[in-house]
Amino acid sequence: MSRQMAPWVPLFQQSCKNNLNEKHPFTPFQFSTVEISTNEDGTEEVKPCVRTVVLRDFLFNDKKTNVLTFNTDLRSGKMNVHDNQRHFFESCFYFPGTWEQYRLSGEWFCVSLNGENEIADSKLAKYGILIKEVIRSNDKTNEITSKTTTNINTNDVDDENNMKELEKEDEGEITDIIYRFPESQDWIDEVMREWSSLSRGAKSLYRKPPPGEILTNETSKKLDKIQRGVDGAKEDAGLENFGVMCLCIDKVDYLNLKDGRGGERRVFKRCFDAVLSESDLEEEHDDTTINNNDNDNDNDDQKGEIVQEEHEEHDEGVEEKEEEVEEVCGIISGQELWTEEEVCP
Repeated sequence: MSRQMAPWVPLFQQSCKNNLNEKHPFTPFQFSTVEISTNEDGTEEVKPCVRTVVLRDFLFNDKKTNVLTFNTDLRSGKMNVHDNQRHFFESCFYFPGTWEQYRLSGEWFCVSLNGENEIADSKLAKYGILIKEVIRSNDKTNEITSKTTTNINTNDVDDENNMKELEKEDEGEITDIIYRFPESQDWIDEVMREWSSLSRGAKSLYRKPPPGEILTNETSKKLDKIQRGVDGAKEDAGLENFGVMCLCIDKVDYLNLKDGRGGERRVFKRCFDAVLSESDLEEEHDDTTINNNDNDNDNDDQKGEIVQEEHEEHDEGVEEKEEEVEEVCGIISGQELWTEEEVCP
């Protein structure tokens, strides 16, 4: 399991930035799936389906997830997949300003307020989709909470400044850093984060009649009212139809046609899948905590020095603690998770 940024991510980020401007403020791309349908005679038919969508963000606004997201209407055709189908996809980004193309392939899943959002631990572990939490000392937290309450009641400027000072000091009081799989509330928060980033016009798309429905006089009038913003609906109407599509990447084929040699092409492949269950993650973390407690009892003076160093240089303390926890929690640190090869364009 890993929270390392994939080697293709910085390159992809730079390509997106180089091609965004006032005229083209969004990054569109093609999203293709293989869908199975049943014919009238009972036979199954496999067909490729492709559509153009708009890149929104990295999952949880964290590039280290290496998971891209876009928004979808839950009533659209791309969501019509059988339970026994693997959710494979291939996407293609082309940046005309820099003559670059990215072909990405892997697996997708969708989260929404209208679904169960029960993503298998095996998939979350395979792609290293984790939530990072920093745990700080209870004493300091209680002190800050007390100051916060006082400030709310009195509106005292000095109390507010004191609270900020305590919060600043507390940055060095790190007792633990843990990683866990996202839970139901995390998915809900992510859906609401991406929903809140949409314009009012974009939100109105999700309260239109279902995509592909036969157009009638009634639906035509409804579309016209929505278009003119006079349908009387609240801004969050249609949220139940809103979904966040998450693209877990296994392979990236990068092509740069502006390279001086007639083109540059690199292929990035995921080469390691760390399948670790949540119970294993907890057991390894608990075992490490016990060992650390034993060491702390034998080395109280040394522990005091470490705490003091973290207090004075809290940024470095966070990084060191994170590396330590990455190693003990089965999060592979320093292991090559991706291969990168240069091939003929």
